[in-house]
Amino acid sequence: MATFTEEGVPLSALNPNYLHSNSTSHTWPFSAIAELIDNAYDPDVCAKQLWIDKTQIKSVDCLTFMDNGAGMDYDAMYKLLSFGFSDKQSVEGHAAVGMYGNGFKSGSMRLGKDVIVFSKRRNSMCVGMLSQTYLKKIKATNITVPIVTYNRVGRQNCIKPEDMASMQKILKYSLFQTEEAILSELKAINATTATNTSGTRIIIWNLRRTESGKLEFDFDTERYDIQIPADMSDGTQTKFRRQERNTPTVPDTDFSLRAYCSILYLKPRMQIIIRGQKVKTQLVSKSLAHVIMDKYKPNFLKQAVSITFGYSTKSKDNYGVMMYHKNRLIKAYERVGCQLRANTKGVGVIGVIECNFLKPTHNKQDFDYTDEYRKTMSSLGAKLEDYWKEIQHKRNTEDPNCPPVEDVEKQPDQDWVQCDECLKWRKLPDGIDINQLPENWFCHMNPDPYFRSCEKEAEKEDSEDEQPTNKKTYKQVERRNKEMIRHQEQLQKEQQLNQMAALAKENEALQKQKESLRKKLKRTRASVQLTACPGVPEQLPANSPSSHEGSSSMPDNSTPIRKRTSMAGNGAKRIKPNWDLKANVKTVNNPKGQMSYNEILMNANTMAYNSATMENTETVGGSIGTAEHGSMVHSVEDNAQFETPEFLMELISEHSLTPLLFAEGESSARDLSVLPGLCEERLLLEGQAQQGHQMELLSTSGRERDNYKSMVDHLTSQVEDLQKQLFQKEVKKAQAEHGTQTDDVEKKDYRAQFQHATEVIKKLKKERDAFINERRKMEEKSKQVQSSMENEQAATKECLGEASLWSQLNQLNEIIDDLVRATEEFNCRYPGVDMAQNTEVILNEEDRRAATASNVKEMEVDGRNRQTDDNSSHKSDAELKLTLNQLRHRVGCLLASIIPTLDLQQVNYDSNVIDEILDKVLKEISHVEKESS
Repeated sequence: MATFTEEGVPLSALNPNYLHSNSTSHTWPFSAIAELIDNAYDPDVCAKQLWIDKTQIKSVDCLTFMDNGAGMDYDAMYKLLSFGFSDKQSVEGHAAVGMYGNGFKSGSMRLGKDVIVFSKRRNSMCVGMLSQTYLKKIKATNITVPIVTYNRVGRQNCIKPEDMASMQKILKYSLFQTEEAILSELKAINATTATNTSGTRIIIWNLRRTESGKLEFDFDTERYDIQIPADMSDGTQTKFRRQERNTPTVPDTDFSLRAYCSILYLKPRMQIIIRGQKVKTQLVSKSLAHVIMDKYKPNFLKQAVSITFGYSTKSKDNYGVMMYHKNRLIKAYERVGCQLRANTKGVGVIGVIECNFLKPTHNKQDFDYTDEYRKTMSSLGAKLEDYWKEIQHKRNTEDPNCPPVEDVEKQPDQDWVQCDECLKWRKLPDGIDINQLPENWFCHMNPDPYFRSCEKEAEKEDSEDEQPTNKKTYKQVERRNKEMIRHQEQLQKEQQLNQMAALAKENEALQKQKESLRKKLKRTRASVQLTACPGVPEQLPANSPSSHEGSSSMPDNSTPIRKRTSMAGNGAKRIKPNWDLKANVKTVNNPKGQMSYNEILMNANTMAYNSATMENTETVGGSIGTAEHGSMVHSVEDNAQFETPEFLMELISEHSLTPLLFAEGESSARDLSVLPGLCEERLLLEGQAQQGHQMELLSTSGRERDNYKSMVDHLTSQVEDLQKQLFQKEVKKAQAEHGTQTDDVEKKDYRAQFQHATEVIKKLKKERDAFINERRKMEEKSKQVQSSMENEQAATKECLGEASLWSQLNQLNEIIDDLVRATEEFNCRYPGVDMAQNTEVILNEEDRRAATASNVKEMEVDGRNRQTDDNSSHKSDAELKLTLNQLRHRVGCLLASIIPTLDLQQVNYDSNVIDEILDKVLKEISHVEKESS
């Protein structure tokens, strides 16, 4: 019976059979599972983890879904089990996927006939059931959903009194026959979500089976996966099949739930654990190689949409466009444009686009087939082909012999990893193999110290300005080639036009020549007619030549004929033939342009009768009468003499008409009458021959044009090859110049440092020379003083000289220390430079050492001479000897840097060994310096 409102209006009923009808929108089982995943992902639940597993309850196979999200109370549970309730809102940029309020019902009823939902939120727990089996057993006419709510009272969970009937229905028609079993399922939510006291657990049983009794899903092939086997049927018209594809290969996402969940979201915010093992989610747009960004801006959008193109790094057989809507995958590996054709264009290329401007279907596996959708797919095909051509152009420019991109092993341009604790994505530096990372990765493992904490904000992706864009350089090259071909074709057309113009001029000249000949011929005819005899009969005689051909009469000739008295002595009249061409039309219209001798003779006789027939009078000045045709013919043959113009005689001789007109030396007037027709025919034949010659010229020019075009194509291909080779040479040259400039800069730095060291040494050398000169002056002065003063004064002066010498010796020691430091600094700056090769530096240093050694020797000699003076002189001699040993030790250290084989531990510094070695080194250096100079 129908139920009514308070106003008496009947309420619409929902038959339980609608649960099955509604589930048939999911032709692919994974689309039904995706509906349940979306409910946990949406911002109103915002779960961090979702567990999907297969279990058995009382020997019944079940699918379980459990999340640690916000959970549900009674109102939320009621809306979940009802139809059309959807009030989801976006939170902090997290857009909701659900939009129709139908996903849970259609998805769960597609997987199995019965479902029970356990949920916790703060201090309340809720249980609800949607069961086709229960509705069938109670023979319900409307869909009823038992819902039970537990309230926390102290340490006990109490059921509301109004929910006791629902509890009885659940215990009777579900897999859980006791209240303790229901509470244990609610506790399982806490066991999995230790850090949260809320969550939801969904159990589906009476799973759909095939006609052979097997489950729809394959749980045995992969232990940690749920797969769809090959196509099979449940005995009805319903087919359990994978995605419909017209491709020879099938992606893993079509039959593996683990692979499908890894790309289900464009930017994953939730972990999915399938049968106890975490799914390795990925940023699809960041897992590609040779990435290039493009823009799509149709007229129905205000803002352009970004499209990411790149090559797959896993399998070249799985390619196409990944189409997302509000971060959720709608269509995967959808081939477009050139990928649909039977060629290699676009193989391995993947495009990623988020189509929030399109409207998905109810099962979220396709878009509504609207005009916007058709335009989008067409544009995606064109842009994908542009990307493929751009990559091919770049690689062929770098290396024309490189293998195809899809056949080369590739690595992603960027590596991103998700923290298992905060679920934020972090970008890894280049050079780190993402496959070598541990199973569980956390922010504190990040090599980047700035993002080494979960409290840091999520790392931002590269901005659109920083990402490479499709510049379509190949189009610029094609445009240049097309312009070059167009220019060459234009030049060819101009040449053809010039040839045509030349031919037209030649044809015009021939036409003028032809017209001039015709005019001359007309003038000749006119002159002949003026001199013809009058009295032409209207009919030919019976014995005329034309009568033998079957002609009964000839056309009238009413042309007036003037009489001329013959100037001949015999008194006979001279007759000029009438060159009338009307009777020779047949000759002109002859398709072959030729006439037989009989036809020529017939036409000549006909014209002779029309133009040359006259009466024979008895006396001069008598009246002109009509005579018999027979007597006229005889009189014409006997007395008439035709005058042939010179112009016609020239034509006769030029065109070889004499054999046709004059046989056996006879010159007959009837045969000359055919000459005008022959002349006109000859001109027409010449005109036709010239026209044929022009057509041959046109065909020849066409063939030349085709030959030139083929030559241009060949030369164009050669030019492209030469451009590629030239570009490669310029790149190599630029690299070589860059390396040479770098070496020159380093050399300039070394030279500057070396020059600075040389200047310092020269300055020290000058100070040494000044010191030697001063010492010599002091020696000379001391010798003069010693010879003139007394012994005490001399001793006193000698003591003073020794003190000055000691101070000078200290200065020398300081100079040697500076020199040692300069040498060490030189070795540090130029570690690869041998000291022995820098003769100038070593010479300056050794000159100073030689001077120092000579000074020491002289000081030693002076000390020996003063041993007899007093005790103070003995004391100074010992100190001087000690100082000499120290000086020799320092000189030995310097020599060891030059001579690596010198062992200073075996050197006796009391002897002159160091002095001898120093002398040899100085001599060798001076010898090398002389050779180099």
